[in-house]
Amino acid sequence: FTVLPSGRYDYIIEQKEESNKNGLQIIYSRVSTSIQKENLERQTQRIKEYCSAKGVIVDESLSDIGSALNYNRKNYIKLFELVISKKVATIYIEYKDRLLRIGFDDFERMCKYFGTKIVILDNSDGNKTKQQEITEDLISIIHHFSMRIYSNRKRKKLIDLVKSN
Repeated sequence: FTVLPSGRYDYIIEQKEESNKNGLQIIYSRVSTSIQKENLERQTQRIKEYCSAKGVIVDESLSDIGSALNYNRKNYIKLFELVISKKVATIYIEYKDRLLRIGFDDFERMCKYFGTKIVILDNSDGNKTKQQEITEDLISIIHHFSMRIYSNRKRKKLIDLVKSN
């Protein structure tokens, strides 16, 4: 660390550039709802085909059904723990938002720090402006919370119906 003129400390964290060469090759796929389960299987298959074409031997395939705004997804947590344990060489995803809707850049930075590379098969999001990305993120957040409100209302109606019988 260094002491700044203001008297505060500046901590420099060295980022590792080398990857975990002997680490796991992991596929991660996700869809929002169980209605999209077939899409989840197709998404996983597309990533497996990509890896096969590149000569990558996949060690593990993880998938979740849940919102990209939900950070408590079972296999997302497993993936996160594997990364911070320095056990993952590469994560393969189809789209950036399959992993996280908000905070992907931070997750990617963390992965880099722990020697994990993220390969995005379809990086067409790179053509979007920051304003377009922010607008889509805001729409996703509003949708996520409105669905939670709707779900709570539906649950309350079911509870009231059961209690009345």
